[in-house]
Amino acid sequence: MYIGKSFVNGKFIDSSESIDIISPLNLKIVGKVPSLTKEGIDLAFSSAKKAFLKNVENKNIEKIIFIAKELKSNLEKLAKYIHLETGKSQKEAKLEVERSILYIEETVNQFKKIYKKKKKIENRYVTEILKPLGVVLCISPFNYPLNLSISKIIPALIIGNSVVFKPATNGSITGSIVAKIIAKANFKPGVFNFVTGKGSKIGDYLTGNNYIDAVNFTGSVEVGKKIGKNHPLKRVIMELGGNDCAYVRADANLEVAATEIIEGAFGFAGQRCTAIKRLILNKEISNKFIDIFIEKINLLGSMPPLINLKARQRGEKLFLSAIKKKKNKIYVEPKFNSNHVSPGFLKVEKEDLL
Repeated sequence: MYIGKSFVNGKFIDSSESIDIISPLNLKIVGKVPSLTKEGIDLAFSSAKKAFLKNVENKNIEKIIFIAKELKSNLEKLAKYIHLETGKSQKEAKLEVERSILYIEETVNQFKKIYKKKKKIENRYVTEILKPLGVVLCISPFNYPLNLSISKIIPALIIGNSVVFKPATNGSITGSIVAKIIAKANFKPGVFNFVTGKGSKIGDYLTGNNYIDAVNFTGSVEVGKKIGKNHPLKRVIMELGGNDCAYVRADANLEVAATEIIEGAFGFAGQRCTAIKRLILNKEISNKFIDIFIEKINLLGSMPPLINLKARQRGEKLFLSAIKKKKNKIYVEPKFNSNHVSPGFLKVEKEDLL
């Protein structure tokens, strides 16, 4: 079992309470991380603010390159825990690590190009220099626990910001491994802080801290609205839940379209904000496409597990709500069992779109 610690002001810290990390693969505990109190959160932000005020010059590129190298060295370990924490396949978990390494390398390349550059405006030259904002709160989701952490943390650090990083509960082990790697990069105490805790307990307190200068958040629309309300005049970057649709044209290759939509809708059991959730079909090909799509769904077999039982319960509730109305039609009925669900395909009226 993995035992993680939070990282605040240059030190690894524990708490009197811990959070069990439950694997969606078998619903068994695979690790524990601290459940920080408000005092622990306060220390992380005050340390981040002090570190930023002292950090007068940006010298972080070499440290960022070091982090990429350490991710490579820990590829197998990271892939293992991404697999255990999220339920995605080991192949997909490994690809996520590799993608995160490439992301860091490209971030470094782009930063060198844009950090300081000269521009000609009319008959004068001006020098444009990027400056850090201050304390950046980075909150990542469970579905890409490494990639969507790295894509928030690295841009913030490379320019000279201080970071307070809070991962989703399922993602905290991956986050802990990342924190250990960043700790080895030897940033000054307080520049990078890793906090863990139940979002339901510390979420509002965390996102409402007055030391925050910017927030980078991936998660639900509900939480995103709260963050925006808490920081109306500060920089906020949010990637929130979607209701994405795919449109199939009359001249489309229906076999190819169906195959691509299957992957976009049911890959990782649809647990992505970019997953396809709705279909809009041209009337000319509607019936033919539906027949092809149903046939392909029936060949799919099992999907990866949902992240937890709560996710299954929400999905089942939405399905039961939709089928209460006789005008809505079931093409393929999803089956719910524990934290698993099979693919489903419904026709619903516009006002009943989930």
